[in-house]
Amino acid sequence: IAQIAAMGEPAVEVVVNDLLRHPQGFVRAIGLEAIAGIGGLAVPAVIALSRSDEVRDRRVAARALGAIGAAGTALDRLRELARSPDWQVRSEVAQALRSGGDAARDLLLAMLADDDAFVRRKAAESLAVYRDRAAADALIAFLERCKRESDWDGELAAQKALQQMSGSRSPRTAAAWRRFAAGLPRFTERHTDG
Repeated sequence: IAQIAAMGEPAVEVVVNDLLRHPQGFVRAIGLEAIAGIGGLAVPAVIALSRSDEVRDRRVAARALGAIGAAGTALDRLRELARSPDWQVRSEVAQALRSGGDAARDLLLAMLADDDAFVRRKAAESLAVYRDRAAADALIAFLERCKRESDWDGELAAQKALQQMSGSRSPRTAAAWRRFAAGLPRFTERHTDG
C-alpha cells in the first residue's frame, strides 16, 4: 500500500477503478488506504467516482474523500453527497466528516436532523471527535430529542459520543453533560478546512 501511495498521481486511476470499485469489501478497504496515502492528488478522480449511478460507488467515494481529508473540494463534494436521496450514501458522508475541521463539524451538526435515524446516529458518533462546545451542545440536544421520541439507539449513540468526547465510561443526565460542555472551548482547535 505504501508503495502504491508513493507512486502518487500515476496510481490514482488503478486505485479508483480497480480497487475502490471492486465488488469485494476487503479489496475496497485496501483501495481506501492507498487513496488516503495518495491524498489530494486523488480528489478529482474520487469526485468523478462519486457521480456514478451505482450506490456502492458513491458510498465508497464518500469514504475515500473522508480518508483523504474532508476539506476543500473534497468537503464541497461531501456537502453535495449529504443531500443524496440514498440514506446509505448520507451515512457514509457522516462518517467521512470525522476528518475535517469546523466546516465539516457544522455539516455534521446539520445531519443530526436528517430524515433517517441511522444517518443521525452516524452523525452523532462522528461529532465525538470534535471536542468543542458546539458539538457537545448539539449532542446534548440530540440526546434529549431521542429521549422524548423514545429512540433508544439514538440516545445510546449520543451518550457514547459524549462519553468519548469527555473520556468517561458511563452515561450521564443531560444536565450533567451540560456542565461538562460548559468547560469546553467554544471552537474546535482543528483547522483542516483549507
